[in-house]
Amino acid sequence: MLSFRGGIARLFWCAFAVLSVFAADAPKQITPDPKVVEVARRTGYAPVVPFPAEETVDPAARPPSWLEVRPFPVVDGKPIVSRGLFRSQALGLDVGYNIFLPPGYDADPSKRFPVVYWLHGRNNNEYTNISQAVFAHDAILSRQLEPLIIVFANGLGQAFYLDSPDGRYPAETLVIKELIPHIDGKYRTIPTRSGRHIAGMSMGGFGCLRLAFKYPDLFSSVVSYAGIFPPDGVVANEPNVIKMTRGDKASFVAESPQGLLDKNADQIRDRLAIRIICGSQDRFVSSAREFNQQLARLKIDHDYEELSPFGHDIVGMFQRAGVEGLQFAIGAGVRARKQAVEYEINTNVPVGVQKVIEPAYPEEAKQARVEGKIFLELLVAEDGSVKDVRTVSGHPKLAQPTAEVFRRWKFDKPKIDGKPGEITITVEVRFRLGE
Repeated sequence: MLSFRGGIARLFWCAFAVLSVFAADAPKQITPDPKVVEVARRTGYAPVVPFPAEETVDPAARPPSWLEVRPFPVVDGKPIVSRGLFRSQALGLDVGYNIFLPPGYDADPSKRFPVVYWLHGRNNNEYTNISQAVFAHDAILSRQLEPLIIVFANGLGQAFYLDSPDGRYPAETLVIKELIPHIDGKYRTIPTRSGRHIAGMSMGGFGCLRLAFKYPDLFSSVVSYAGIFPPDGVVANEPNVIKMTRGDKASFVAESPQGLLDKNADQIRDRLAIRIICGSQDRFVSSAREFNQQLARLKIDHDYEELSPFGHDIVGMFQRAGVEGLQFAIGAGVRARKQAVEYEINTNVPVGVQKVIEPAYPEEAKQARVEGKIFLELLVAEDGSVKDVRTVSGHPKLAQPTAEVFRRWKFDKPKIDGKPGEITITVEVRFRLGE
């Protein structure tokens, strides 16, 4: 049974939602009520960090994001996402986050899990995109995905995961210096770079790239969906965006993924697994293509994919490529944590193989509009035959024919500590579009 205070709070949110619908036709703008903000902060039913009182929200566009509360996804009658709070010293407030713990998390108290930090888009909050947990849950149960933790962060509305000059929106500090240590301290994460990953959509796609590029020692992979890139005037020239970030366009661009990529290219190259996904009809696709070219010019390995016929649509893109993105992310950590095993091999491809096939499956590659890598794990039997092939990450249209090729490989009889035995070999194949 709900407490009296909880019941009143729920009734309040329902009433507010109804009023918001009727207010949608009104041309005027609304200002958050400080009393409403306080109720939201104390009950935990809404994000505890609102826009400041002087910031206005257009009700015709959407309900105020700091009041938007979505039900947690449920599987077999139980929610698979839970809410948490941490005390932010930078804000002097308790800040909310949502977290997905994988099936079996409680079964082995000694087991640790990789963690993906998910950054939401502009004017959203930590409730946005939590339905992704259902995809992850199902993929883990079907053994398509290694068990992992997903943390849905609060990015302070539209702060672009920067620290604002006036200190009122310390979004970067919130994630890097406060949320990550809190999560590592409270949950059984792999609290190292190899076990830590970051991803996001739209503004979060911008944010995850800039944080990964600024802190390459913290993350082993980054996956950006429909990222907003500042050279596109839609974003970089908006006065309120400039105000909310670094105060001017030049500073904003310097702290963007492009600016940080130029600055930290040597620290990023061969160290960070990078995947860029954008809808072919997205209004930001031209700047995504320019960013892809910038990565190529700097000779930084990355995956770039355009999904057709999607626009700026995280739901559609995640249904198409969300599990692949998670596979890619934690696959980088698996490779980073994997210890080399001594064995003999009768090809010229060494352990931790980086075999380049160019062009490889050009027709499939052209149809998929994908450049990137396939990572496979080959289980080699004692007699040297490939007993099994598992795709760690990669585009399905390319992964299947690639796996069939490696099933025909033959190795010398593998040895472990001088004795025959089964071994697992990690294989990387790089694809480039045929001319």
